Amino acid sequence: MTGGAAFLLEWNETCELESLSKIRVRLLGGFEVWHEDRQVAGFESQKSRALLAYLLCHRGRTFSRDHLAGLLWPERSPEAARHALRQAVYNLRSTLPVPEADGPPLLTQQMELGIHPEAGLWVDVEAFEEAVRKSKEKGGASDPHLLTTAAQLYRGDLLAGFFVKDGPAFEEWLVTEQERLRESALEALWTLVESYRRRGEYRFALHYARRLVAIEPLSEEAHRELMRLCVLTGRRPRALAQFEELENLLQAELGVEPLEETRALYESILVDSTDEPQVEEGEVIGPLIPLVGRGDPYVFLREVWQRVLDGEAHLTLITGEAGIGKTRLIKSFLDAGTAQRRAVVLKGRCYELESPVAFQPFAEVIRSALADQLDDLGPAEPSVRLPAEVLEALSRLVPDLREQRSDLPFPPRGAPAGRDAQFEHLARFFEILAGDRPDGDPLVLFLDDLHRADRSTLELLAFLVERLRERRIWIVATYRPGEVEAASPLVAIVREGKKAGTVTELRLQRLGPNELEEISASLVGEDQAAGLSRFLDRHSGGLPLAVAELINYLWDESILVSQESGRWGLASALQDL
Repeated sequence: MTGGAAFLLEWNETCELESLSKIRVRLLGGFEVWHEDRQVAGFESQKSRALLAYLLCHRGRTFSRDHLAGLLWPERSPEAARHALRQAVYNLRSTLPVPEADGPPLLTQQMELGIHPEAGLWVDVEAFEEAVRKSKEKGGASDPHLLTTAAQLYRGDLLAGFFVKDGPAFEEWLVTEQERLRESALEALWTLVESYRRRGEYRFALHYARRLVAIEPLSEEAHRELMRLCVLTGRRPRALAQFEELENLLQAELGVEPLEETRALYESILVDSTDEPQVEEGEVIGPLIPLVGRGDPYVFLREVWQRVLDGEAHLTLITGEAGIGKTRLIKSFLDAGTAQRRAVVLKGRCYELESPVAFQPFAEVIRSALADQLDDLGPAEPSVRLPAEVLEALSRLVPDLREQRSDLPFPPRGAPAGRDAQFEHLARFFEILAGDRPDGDPLVLFLDDLHRADRSTLELLAFLVERLRERRIWIVATYRPGEVEAASPLVAIVREGKKAGTVTELRLQRLGPNELEEISASLVGEDQAAGLSRFLDRHSGGLPLAVAELINYLWDESILVSQESGRWGLASALQDL
């Protein structure tokens, strides 16, 4: 099976409300009302739809009947307009489902109308604005985890293609709201493009750059960004074709030529020779699969991260079977967390070898730290230089570093340093990385597949958890409980750490029908979601890795196809697969 399983950062709890709400309303990109897996029909007129959309966009407010009648029927006499409003309200009350546990969606009072505050309605505009708002709550930094949610929700302009005859006030409100929401979506997409580009994840940056161009096709800045990312992902012919498409578009729409800056970029791409492999022109990016059903784990990790930022070292163990998404959850959370608060993040992994290597994940962590961080701890700041005994301990653990760093001392002749002393020096190294100042950057050590760790690694881990407990250091690890022997030191680490409050354990479960339906709806829309959801449930058993592989299989077989809107659709039925 080709095409790696790409992913989006996890959808937050705002989006998970969609799966809990029996009535779902989508106003971004059109007008759709869904009750469970059925699209609601029966709205008698465009103005009935306009009335519902207007009230939903102002949930929490009520409006006088005279205001609403004048908004939608200004050409009629006051009495005729109020009569038309009563008919529209009757139509909405007759058409909208009323879930047993909830009251009627419409709040109808003698002189005012609104949406009932306790109505079980999920509205994409509300979810979109909530995701954008929450992404900026802490210190003004945008959380890419939440912005990804916003980008998924924004399918197009508010009520795209919607027209209300003889309703200038409504049209004025609609145009204003369309522009406001579009600007918010563009800001979110630019932030995502820049975030992924900075991390070198050009494929994902390319996806969001394409969304930018689709929303704002006359933006030369967006086209230039897309051209650059096409080059960075090996799509040089596509970058050149992008300029030609822009040139034709500007000529047809505005009668102008591209800016000199845009043309200069095109010419630099045209003349630049490179040996990098070229991706076949016309290749589309594969489906980006949202990591859903992880709202509670995400909240759990956020609470632990805050404890670390407050000065409390912690070990968090993410457990579950193979393919459950442990590593993916941690990576997505760290992407979001470190976008808001700078941190030093180092990763080490335990590999499946016949004879486990002593200190294997910590050796990877140290190797990475010395390559990326040690220069920042050198002569410019003598107070944080690494002591000789610390360097000596590091060189024992990672001997090959001598080839890269000539300043590392050789171990002294004679008996090696005792294990306690070596562990103490290693702890001091991590303390220095975490910073001795209260405002220093916290340190995150991500240890993957800890169930494969040797005894020495686990003994060092236990020492660090106890020794560094008052430092802003977070050790996050994944492991499979079924592959850990009862006598393993890891069992004791978990048991004793839970008693001391320094260790927490988070077990991930398989995806249920609601989560599979949410994934399906995010890819192919509500109308095809039920079929795709049943297919994923039947063949994956709710295992996230199997879900990703199945979706990529459908893409490889041209059953899941890209559409002009930038979304996906099913080209054929799934019953026979």
